[in-house]
Amino acid sequence: MLALGLKKSDKKVDLVKPVQAKITDTMSKEDADACAEPLQELQTLRDTARGVSEGGGKPARDQLVKYWQALETLHSRVPISEENCQIPFQWSDAHNSRKTAKQMNASFERACLMLNFAALLSQEAKAQDTSTDAGLKEAYNLLSQVVGVLDHIRDNIALSEPLTADLTQDGIAFARALMVSQAQMCFYRKALIGGMSKGVLIKLAAGTADAYSLAMGLCDK
Repeated sequence: MLALGLKKSDKKVDLVKPVQAKITDTMSKEDADACAEPLQELQTLRDTARGVSEGGGKPARDQLVKYWQALETLHSRVPISEENCQIPFQWSDAHNSRKTAKQMNASFERACLMLNFAALLSQEAKAQDTSTDAGLKEAYNLLSQVVGVLDHIRDNIALSEPLTADLTQDGIAFARALMVSQAQMCFYRKALIGGMSKGVLIKLAAGTADAYSLAMGLCDK
């Protein structure tokens, strides 16, 4: 089974100064000073989130969730974008760390976090014991969650250039197709272990082969 890799953000981003400057401009220095502590907490959450490691499991996913929830709260009050509060978020491609993209908007940061969330789920799926019925069931459920996260990125986050290949429409489509095909394989193997009829197994095998073919076709793009 193949898992998605993690995007990296090696360059530490200062969240505090740009936001405080924006609050000072639009409100007052007193208001900006009052936000110093929560902004520093947000900075700590980002530094922790960008440092999650391969196979980090639920604790790592929880760290991502804490940061993006805090980021959403900030963005609702102080919009982070080229036109408002500019914060340069830079992330590498999950498949080629030498390739990076940088944007000054919260949508890009959110998409990178969610792609890492999906990657962690896929790594958990890979770690399951797929020689057992229970392991196949858990792997299938985790891969299905990955597909849901990728669908959310595709359908609900408006992204603009520049992007690394993993966040392009083709990149998301390939990752999704790969996860679907592997989930289909888990379903087939679970049916095989469960002693399903030959006719059902043939249909499941054909569907699995079609899913892998679609993934391979997208890989060539």
